[in-house]
Amino acid sequence: MSQLNEDIKLALSSLPEALKSLSKSRKTELKRVRNPEEFKTLGGFYELCSAHKVLQNNLWQMRNVTFFLPWIEHTVGISLGCSLFRAEINEMRIYQVIRSTYSNDLIYLYRLMRTAISKGKTKKLSIDWDRTSLTLFYWGENSKREILRDYFREEFFTENKPEEKEIISNDEDN
Repeated sequence: MSQLNEDIKLALSSLPEALKSLSKSRKTELKRVRNPEEFKTLGGFYELCSAHKVLQNNLWQMRNVTFFLPWIEHTVGISLGCSLFRAEINEMRIYQVIRSTYSNDLIYLYRLMRTAISKGKTKKLSIDWDRTSLTLFYWGENSKREILRDYFREEFFTENKPEEKEIISNDEDN
């Protein structure tokens, strides 16, 4: 991996802490956004991106990441697609994201994520932030396929999980 990619990965992984350091009004400002295009006019967005030069040079991609940041709680190993499956989001709604163009695809994904949060009765969605932030930063057809693949991978493993079987001891025979 190139040094630039490593720098981006490091910067993205530090964003949840940077978000916590913002004032309450700035955090609220970021939570109210309903379209990634709205970040162009928000001081909180630029303040969040100011922590790392590599983020300042990629503001277009940062809008995608920041759109989801206030609603995600880091849990290692749980992908966005997996989390959507566990929240029982209908696969047709995932396909709606896949078939949509920018920025509607992100808006649909945002709505799915908020639905998953409400179904879980939590304030944030528990997913692997490091992985998801890269998916959102490099948003495009491959990212959409990754979410879809993870969704169906989780479905397959859930449906084909080996049943726990009772172990019968032969103590009675003795």
